[in-house]
Amino acid sequence: MADVVLTGGGTGGHVYPALAVAEALVRLRPGLDVLFVGTPDRMEARVVPAAGWRFEAIEARGLSSRPLEAVKAVATLARGLGQARDLMRRETPRVVLGTGGFASAPTLLAARLEGVPTYLHEQNVVPGKVNRWLGRWATGVLLSLPGGEHWWSGVECIFTGNPIRQTAFQVERSVARAAVKVPEGAPLLLVTGGSQGARRINDAMLDLAPRLLRETRWHVLHVTGPAGFEDARLRLPAEAEGRWTLVPYMDDMPTAVVACDIAVGRAGATTLAELTAMGKGMVLVPYPFAGGHQLLNARAALDAGAARVITDHACDGPGLADVLLPLLTDPEAVDQMAAASLRLGSPNAADQVARLLLDAAFPLSNAGA
Repeated sequence: MADVVLTGGGTGGHVYPALAVAEALVRLRPGLDVLFVGTPDRMEARVVPAAGWRFEAIEARGLSSRPLEAVKAVATLARGLGQARDLMRRETPRVVLGTGGFASAPTLLAARLEGVPTYLHEQNVVPGKVNRWLGRWATGVLLSLPGGEHWWSGVECIFTGNPIRQTAFQVERSVARAAVKVPEGAPLLLVTGGSQGARRINDAMLDLAPRLLRETRWHVLHVTGPAGFEDARLRLPAEAEGRWTLVPYMDDMPTAVVACDIAVGRAGATTLAELTAMGKGMVLVPYPFAGGHQLLNARAALDAGAARVITDHACDGPGLADVLLPLLTDPEAVDQMAAASLRLGSPNAADQVARLLLDAAFPLSNAGA
């Protein structure tokens, strides 16, 4: 039987915070039984068992504005809810945490119907549809960034930050810099558009490469994404040799974050969590689609003094260069952004969420102390 159920999925932004919380739970209370619940055909079905956690799959489907698809979604939700209620009765968990995505909806609903305390974790300033809808009935809502409390009036909202795995903190900076082949004392700029890359960021960085190499002494670690790697390799000027490292994908992004001094990238929740937990200044180019939530994430970092922000469209032409190059020639500004980023960060978010869940699961044992 499970002591704690974690549910969520569909994207890494929902799955990896849950994995971080699971690690914290068993570190704080060895022997705890943790169960993940998700869908059978999304990434959680592969990633969670591979990480060594018990996993149960139930049916779930995203909502749609098209009538036929909406009917199918409701029917799937009903089947998934039945499966989740059976699971709740079989596993009798003490508490349930949802980390977002439609995969979490049946399990959270079933937990509430069975009287199990439920918490939601929201990674972005603007909540996803499932968290926005179910949060009104939750025991509490846990927030990664300030500014989203108004979505759940009357519900306890607790700022925890976004949980990231402990492996992000286990590499020394000198070791990280050696791993990415940065010379001693050289400042490092990390450029990334996420796991798939970002064409707009790639193009803008390659356009400004000659000026950056000529006007600054910075080295660059540029994660292009698989689709953008070959084009970037062909466009990079010859003088970049030894100072501009191109990779299509970074298996160990925490090492790259530890090694860098400042980063250019999107404003996804996991990216912000890792950069702020390690106190890195940022130039953020929010992804303009998917509801525009990244823009508000970026504004939270901007308001804290941890970031400069430029829109995706404004990257064209000299836009990114006008923001980035003055920063790279102003060490004091870089240091100030790093300090602000560290203040905004929540390196202990996973432990904080885990302690809250343990206090709810074992209220008389003071497990979270």
